Formats: sequence, structure tokens, C-alpha cells
Amino acid sequence: MFAGTWLGGKNMSGQIFISYRREDASSAAGRLYDRLSAQFPQSQIFMDVDNLGPGVDFVEAIEASVSSCEVLIAVVGKGWLISSDEEGRRRLDNPDDWVRLEIATALKRNILVIPVLVDGASMPRRTQLPTDIEALTRKHAVEISHDRFRFDSGRLIEAIKRILEKAETEQPEKERLEAERVETEAKERLEQERRSPFERATKEHPWVNSLGMKFVPVAGTQVLFSVWDTRVQDFEAFVADTNYDATEGMWSLDKDGWKQRGATWREPGFSQGPKHPVAGVSWNDAKKFCEWLTAREQGSGMLPRGRAAQVREILVKIV
Repeated sequence: MFAGTWLGGKNMSGQIFISYRREDASSAAGRLYDRLSAQFPQSQIFMDVDNLGPGVDFVEAIEASVSSCEVLIAVVGKGWLISSDEEGRRRLDNPDDWVRLEIATALKRNILVIPVLVDGASMPRRTQLPTDIEALTRKHAVEISHDRFRFDSGRLIEAIKRILEKAETEQPEKERLEAERVETEAKERLEQERRSPFERATKEHPWVNSLGMKFVPVAGTQVLFSVWDTRVQDFEAFVADTNYDATEGMWSLDKDGWKQRGATWREPGFSQGPKHPVAGVSWNDAKKFCEWLTAREQGSGMLPRGRAAQVREILVKIV
């Protein structure tokens, strides 16, 4: 059952998180809580604090709560593995199941997880668990029987004491490393925010210019290439804005050499849509297009000064 930061709202070292299902092992978990409370401050033991306020994201709440602990005790009874919801579906198969989220969060954050088997329960097999909590089966379990409860729980308490003593000695170093991590992330985030969208371009997140053309960086260079050929609609925007005359006609090469045909980029002699690569454009036409594109993007502030669009074969690159 979820328990967490709602006790005090402050992350402290040495805290113990008890994860269990009420319908499975509430009695054993309650007895264990009483035994732990006799050895540790109650403020260090998280259990049964499931009264989340309106609008609280329970996934974030569980992650925050579990992350503040040094130890998570996973109480496993006979019904823990097969517990089902009102519709007969196994609870552990639901990614939003609280018990699954608690254990998965602890495993993901390398928090010590101790399986505690009660009421004669057996350790589940790896194939019986969702992928995100399979690692639970590799944790050494502690068996606590009803008849030997005080002795068995005493062994668990001694083990937890050793764990918390070690954590306490390591806490200053952990806090230093955490402070360094937070500072580094803050600097990286600030540096990223200072960079323009153009400079932040990646293969997964291309820079998109005012025409909707996408550019990706070339590894090891400061060059960005358009991911596609210049389209009909891109060249059409250039002509409409500048009244540039690009209708000298298309040339073709055959066995008799170069010959000019009457077709132009507007009517190349075959069907063209606005997103198809523009055809019938000369090298000089392409250079003029790039000069116009550079002035347009720099004027809008999208392209940093010192960068320019250039023609490379039939592609446009930014250098």
C-alpha cells in the first residue's frame, strides 16, 4: 500500500517503506510495523498514508515517497501474486498498480528491497512477474512465520539497523554527489535554453525554417542539411516574393548533346504536387533561392548571423 512523503513532506535518510496489499497481508504488515516502531522513530516508517489530496499525481507521489527511503520492505503473503481487481484481472498486470509501482520505483532507483514472506508464502518466480519488478526474485527474502514472529522480525530489524548505520555514514557523500548532479543538470539546462533552436537541432529534433523545411546537423561539422530536396512550394514562395524569372526552360542531355526544351519548373512536362522536388531549376536559380532564403531567415531572427543557405547539388545546406 502506498505510503510516503505526506508524513512530513521532507526527504530524510534512514527511512523505511513498507509495501503490502491490505487484502493479502494487512495483519502481518501491521504487526511488523509495531515491531519496527519499537526500534525506530515512527517518523522514519512509511505505511498506510494513502490519503492523497485532490489533484495529486499518485505516480509522482509514490516515486517521491519511495525515493526518500533507504529500505523498502515488500511484504508478500499467499495472495500477493494472484490478487485481482473487481473485474477479475490480476493487479500486478496493471502498470498503475500501487504495489507494483512502489517496488518498481525502488528497484529502478537502486533502493534496497527486502522481500518478507509471511503466512507461509513462497517467493514468486521471475516468469510470474512483470518485467519492471522481475529483479525482486533475485533479492534474498526473509521468512517471518506466525509462531516465530518475534524472532524472525528481530533478525530483520537487526539487518535494517546495519543497513541504516551504513547509509548514515555514506549520507554526506551521497548529498555531495546529489548536489553536484543537480548543479550540473541546472547548468546544462541553462546552456540548452541559451542556445537558439537552430543550434539545438538534432537528428530526432530537426531545425524547421519558416518554409517548413527541416534541417539536421552533420556529425562533426557545423553544417545542417535539408532532409529533403527543395520542394515546389518552397521555390514557389521564393518566386512569389521576389518576382524572380526562372522560366528560361529546361535542358536535357541526349546522344546529340544538350538541348533546351520548352518545359519550365512550373510545367516540367509531368505531374507535380507542391511537396514534390522542384525540377527545371538551374544552378544560378538555386543560388538565388539560397540567397533569398538566407536573407529571409536572418531577417526573421530564425537564422543566426554568420550562417547562410547554400546549394549543394539539389539539396540546400546551412553553413
